[in-house]
Amino acid sequence: MRWYHYLAYFFGGAFLANALPHLGNGISGHAFQSPFASPPGEGLSSAMVNVAWGLFNLTIGYLLVCRVGSFDLRKTQHARRGKPRLRRGTAESGETRRPSDLETPCR
Repeated sequence: MRWYHYLAYFFGGAFLANALPHLGNGISGHAFQSPFASPPGEGLSSAMVNVAWGLFNLTIGYLLVCRVGSFDLRKTQHARRGKPRLRRGTAESGETRRPSDLETPCR
């Protein structure tokens, strides 16, 4: 694969990840922040705006991941490339801590 395929996959994944909260809140009827909120970055957009923004993100993510290069969703070889990154990301996050570590007071 060429270097720009990886770049397209990275940004495609970002667009796909960004689609989830907007679609989830929009479909459930809740207001949520979007680039079109007033004031920008602080206000909430309507559910209809969030569904539209989520569908836009989903479309761009699909185009970048599935239409650039030779990425095939059915090939496990392509899916395995992201697995070590996923493991490393969850190991570095706070979600993998033991509950006893979270209960100790800060000193």
